[in-house]
Amino acid sequence: MLWQISCLVLMCYPLVPLVIGPFAVFLADHTPEWVFDVYGYGVAFPSFCGAIAYIGARFILLVLPFLELRDLPPLAHQTVSWSNFLHI
Repeated sequence: MLWQISCLVLMCYPLVPLVIGPFAVFLADHTPEWVFDVYGYGVAFPSFCGAIAYIGARFILLVLPFLELRDLPPLAHQTVSWSNFLHI
């Protein structure tokens, strides 16, 4: 489950600027300055939290495969008969 959540974070976080950017352009042109400032502060915190989640997800996806190598099934240690696959 941790693997799937980390992959979801890695896929979704880069899309955040594509969603937030057009709203910032619209607000800069059509609203008073204070609304744009409030929007900027409201976006900074979630963006920072998203960046921390992205870094954490990268770390999890780097470490988790190595942790899974500790519990290999016995079948993983058997020799593969490659001649069955290559038809030699």
